[in-house]
Amino acid sequence: MPWTHPSGAPDGCVALLRRAAEDRGADLEAVDPWVICHGGTIASTRVGHRAGTRDVRYYVVPAAALETGA
Repeated sequence: MPWTHPSGAPDGCVALLRRAAEDRGADLEAVDPWVICHGGTIASTRVGHRAGTRDVRYYVVPAAALETGA
């Protein structure tokens, strides 16, 4: 499973970096609708420092959907 982090995700959900899923070979055209269908969302946040900022996209997925492999 790609890197997960509960910070910033609602209770009962985890955040998964979309880029990490892609780097591990996930087909994002299949993952994106799976996330939505299972009650998750695709979110983004701006990260950066003096050199500039960039958008980082991530999934917010109910932990139960990941546990059951639904």
